Amino acid sequence: MPPRKSPTLTEAELRIMEVLWEKGACTVQQALDWLPGTPPLAYNSVLTTIRILEKKGYVEHVKDFTYMESLLAMADIDTVFDELAELLGSENGEQTSIANLFIRDIALLAPEHIGREFKRKIRDSYLIEALNSNIFSKNHFVRYDSIYTLGKLGITRSMNLLIEAFHTYKETDPIILPGLVFELFWLQENDDWEIVGSLLQSPNYPTRWSTLRILDHTVYQYPNDPKPAKFKKSCIKKLIKDENQLIQQEAIYQNLKLEYAEKTLDLPKKEKRIILKKEVESFKPSICFMNVQIQFTNYLIETKKTSYTINELKSFIDKMSQKRS
Repeated sequence: MPPRKSPTLTEAELRIMEVLWEKGACTVQQALDWLPGTPPLAYNSVLTTIRILEKKGYVEHVKDFTYMESLLAMADIDTVFDELAELLGSENGEQTSIANLFIRDIALLAPEHIGREFKRKIRDSYLIEALNSNIFSKNHFVRYDSIYTLGKLGITRSMNLLIEAFHTYKETDPIILPGLVFELFWLQENDDWEIVGSLLQSPNYPTRWSTLRILDHTVYQYPNDPKPAKFKKSCIKKLIKDENQLIQQEAIYQNLKLEYAEKTLDLPKKEKRIILKKEVESFKPSICFMNVQIQFTNYLIETKKTSYTINELKSFIDKMSQKRS
């Protein structure tokens, strides 16, 4: 049964949750069909919002591998690859999203007996070149999906393109940076922390701010390596002195979390939670970069935008701050 309503849901998320509370479990297409409103929403809009709800813990995604197995049985592997390549080359966010989801689910999550030939051939197929090309799509959602798929497939030969994408988008698409850096680090043997440090020199505060989300998203992967934690602490100390108040507030909060982690290292989990709630969570700012990522993505979906300018992002953040002040 779906979770109960929460005041933290956005309007778009609430509309979908109301369908789930009324109808129960369903596919994305069923949710789309049941959603009220004219004109009807795009499939990709509903899919992206459901992904956000999944990340927030409101819904769970169940893969229908029987359906996928039947699709693969209907055609030879070359025909399947041709169909996927056509979707990936469409520059249509809805179609590329469907192709990326299918590729990831079959290659990474399907049981071993499903899609053996697909899994064996995908990493050396022309689909990888289609994904590489989409890294530089004008469509924000198309390039994000491609970056995510390449990372999850472990395509190390795409690393140089991902580094190029980092330098291409660091001043124009800060929303994509945490996911891009995460996948880049996932593929690299020796992580280049200097590439993250370069963001601190950006003239655009959303880019500098994204550093906090990147560090929070990546450093935890290295529990036995002191270098990433030391680098994170160094970056946070610099961001505490940033001229932007939103960055300062989140940096102070992240610094307190680090101090808390050191202080409670040998304490039982229950005592850690009590100290965290008492001494740290009260300093959590009303807006963190992750909040911006979620709400701005929703904004792009609702306004049917596939790209944005840095000034548009800044204006959106200003409005968020005014609402929460």
